[in-house]
Amino acid sequence: MSELTSSHDRFFKSIFSVKAEAGDFLSNYLPEEVAGLLKLDTLELGKDTYVDPELQERLSDLVYRVDTTYGGPAVVYILFEHKSYPEPLIAFYLLRYMVKIWGQLVEQGVNNLPPIIPLVLYHGAATWKEAKKLGKLVEHHPALQSFLPDFHFLFYNLVQYRAEDIKGAIPLRAALLLLKSIFDPELKEWLRLIFELLGRLEWPEYADYFEKVMHYLESNPDKITEQDLHQAVIDAYGDMKENAMPGLTQSWVQKVIQKGRQEGLQEGLQQGLLTDARESVLDILESRFGAVPSPPADLINQIDDPAVLKTLRKKAVTVATMEDFRQILEQIKGN
Repeated sequence: MSELTSSHDRFFKSIFSVKAEAGDFLSNYLPEEVAGLLKLDTLELGKDTYVDPELQERLSDLVYRVDTTYGGPAVVYILFEHKSYPEPLIAFYLLRYMVKIWGQLVEQGVNNLPPIIPLVLYHGAATWKEAKKLGKLVEHHPALQSFLPDFHFLFYNLVQYRAEDIKGAIPLRAALLLLKSIFDPELKEWLRLIFELLGRLEWPEYADYFEKVMHYLESNPDKITEQDLHQAVIDAYGDMKENAMPGLTQSWVQKVIQKGRQEGLQEGLQQGLLTDARESVLDILESRFGAVPSPPADLINQIDDPAVLKTLRKKAVTVATMEDFRQILEQIKGN
């Protein structure tokens, strides 16, 4: 499996590749009639990824197999997909995953294919307006309906959940709250709640999840300042003095504010600024013309020059049509 370039994807996988957290999510968020069909204590994480190489910077997947409680297929596959920005063709990409999973089983001699339940967790800043059914992507006459494959996926927009609606054990709740709030300007306020939750865990589980959270925050220095991160940890532990904090907490806080890591911070900040610049262009286009098609979106996400992105942001505001903007992108690509 290739290394994921997105800090959001890395954090998502660090949480949901843990069987306990995946099972906790499924037991709390699957529809009851679906959860009742699954023996969640039999969850088994697959070792393969089903993302095509050319899509690895845009998509990530986790696939679990689980035994059933009923007399039908003995196994169901559960496909987790995470998104931090809207993806117009997500239903199509999920179909590609599903076909690959079934294809692998056919090669192994399986004739009765198992059901696959696709789930999408979304926590981006932009409003999700994309189709949640494959059939919505295909323009067709009603007489052709019977020839089209179709399915819908379970969709969880974490941004729309209130804090009190986030369910599950402490590790899952803390992770979902962090994904929910990572793009929120008030992230530092959310961190107090997240750190308070983690502080209830016993060692070494506390150390494991605190480290995952801090890695994620360190990878997004544009979302939280060193001072605010430091203060959030101090505030979360109440009356505990800084020198009496749990050992790992104190070492991470010191690492966050350590001057010797400025070079890494600057590199991370630059990547964060580039990501924000790309998202700004895409948000403007979406607000003016609706969902941005994949080819233009792909090109924008590949641009690493801040000056070019600044120019594109201005063009996104002034162009008359999406086609005009597409032509500008092609000219830039040609140069």
